[in-house]
Amino acid sequence: MTANNNPLAGADEVRWPPRVTKERLRHLYATEAAGLLDKDLLDEVGIMLYLRCLAILDVYSALHRGMVRCPRCQQAGRVQYVARDQPARRNPNPAIHCEVCGWETDWEAYQRTFRRRQLNAGGATEYSRRMWTTTRAAPHRKSACWPSTG
Repeated sequence: MTANNNPLAGADEVRWPPRVTKERLRHLYATEAAGLLDKDLLDEVGIMLYLRCLAILDVYSALHRGMVRCPRCQQAGRVQYVARDQPARRNPNPAIHCEVCGWETDWEAYQRTFRRRQLNAGGATEYSRRMWTTTRAAPHRKSACWPSTG
């Protein structure tokens, strides 16, 4: 159980990155088109896109592979996936429990954390996977996850 013995409280620790706003993208394209590329904005947008792709892959993994990334371990700088049981007639809402840090919630509460957040991969699963793989290997620049622009 979580610290206050409420398994739903563990869902409160789940954080998803925000979407990149249309305004930020417009500004990025406009400055680049004018020959005045804002490298700080490029880093910001690149990081946000990278984190969204990672979140999309995390939701896909939870839904289709039964593996949930532990948010408490992630906050501590560890990558820890927790296997969840598939919902079944006799257990329609299985618990999700991290053996490493003790984080816990249930499947319904976890699902509520990503509903209506546009984190469904749809047809973009392969794109998200490629972006995650490519940017992880990118040379370190200010953002460490967006290739240098020269």
